[in-house]
Amino acid sequence: MKNIYHEGKLINKAGVDRVVLSHVELKKINWPVFKKAITALSDIIYDAFRSANRTYYVTEGGDRLHYMTITDPEVGHLNFGANPKKYGIIEFSPANKNNGINIVNFDGKELMEYLALIKVILSDRYGLEVSFTNCTLKEVELNVTFALNHPYDDYYRALSVLFSDMPYLKKQCEYTGKENKEKQLQSCSAFNKQLSVTAYNKSVEMAIALKRKEEIHITDENGVLIESDLMRVEFKLKTAEVCKKWFDGLNTFGDLKEEMIDKAFEKLVNYYLLFPLVKWETENARYLKRTVKDFIKNSGRGYGWKTKLLTDLRNEELKEREVKLLALDDLNKIILHFKDKSGHRKRLQVSEDFSGLARADIFLQRDREKLNEIVNNLKCFVSEESLTNSMRSNGSDKN
Repeated sequence: MKNIYHEGKLINKAGVDRVVLSHVELKKINWPVFKKAITALSDIIYDAFRSANRTYYVTEGGDRLHYMTITDPEVGHLNFGANPKKYGIIEFSPANKNNGINIVNFDGKELMEYLALIKVILSDRYGLEVSFTNCTLKEVELNVTFALNHPYDDYYRALSVLFSDMPYLKKQCEYTGKENKEKQLQSCSAFNKQLSVTAYNKSVEMAIALKRKEEIHITDENGVLIESDLMRVEFKLKTAEVCKKWFDGLNTFGDLKEEMIDKAFEKLVNYYLLFPLVKWETENARYLKRTVKDFIKNSGRGYGWKTKLLTDLRNEELKEREVKLLALDDLNKIILHFKDKSGHRKRLQVSEDFSGLARADIFLQRDREKLNEIVNNLKCFVSEESLTNSMRSNGSDKN
């Protein structure tokens, strides 16, 4: 993997993006500072109106409020209240730390340092003394971003394979562009109510969100500008139960360690991407072997079966919206299992200049190389041992 940087900070590392923490504690309110903030700032919604039928959030200092909402570009979004039980929730991301630019994620140390900074800002700017000691992860996003060798849109078939067999998740692809113009792939995702996996064009996302992509300079380790598209692979854990599952039973956010982030990301990559890909490769090879065998058996004399086979594979992909043959080399590896009537194997293979193939044929777009490129980038964060263990636990070693 080629290391890429933004303002000297490493981009292509596994880390934390958006975070939602529950059980944030409001311990005390410095009223002179808070009242000044209410007067000066428009990003505070506060209600302490007293009524016999209302429930209240009561701080350790005896302060009472029904609810409080603060939206701050450096802090994120903070809520306290009682409905009927008291609650404290904060939501933030690296964009809050980096002037709206969300390209470099948090590692464990950076995350804890930023929480410490949030405490200082809340105290100095709003007069709020808060504690994150007993917080729990309510939602979290883990991701990695890397530079591509080709335009993102060219990875459609590779991503279709990678996202084809994720357990318990619904697949969806999104496109940009108007109906009367050629549409381009924006993202591939798979999701349910608890979790989602997405691979999207981070370059386009930055341009749309910031409208100033030219100001965001991505460089290699030598300071050379990177102008290729960036792909971000992201996991969203949407509930506290799912967060606890993937972070090895983490109870309070204060117990979070750097290695827990790395381990959670590794397990997610294995379970939702690499293990299903191994399964797809196995099943696809079996499918191609059966299909080639039938075509050779029923071909009679000559090699016209090759054209018919390729046509059928294209049509099946269009009909079922599933990749049946990723690249021509995959087919030729399968064909090597068979001999022609003279006992030769290689004579049955299909060359790239075969008359049944057009130059722009989907089987000639180096999609196998593109899939390997994505997989190799992801494998930088996965040990071979963990992938093997994941495959065994899911029963793939039976194939």
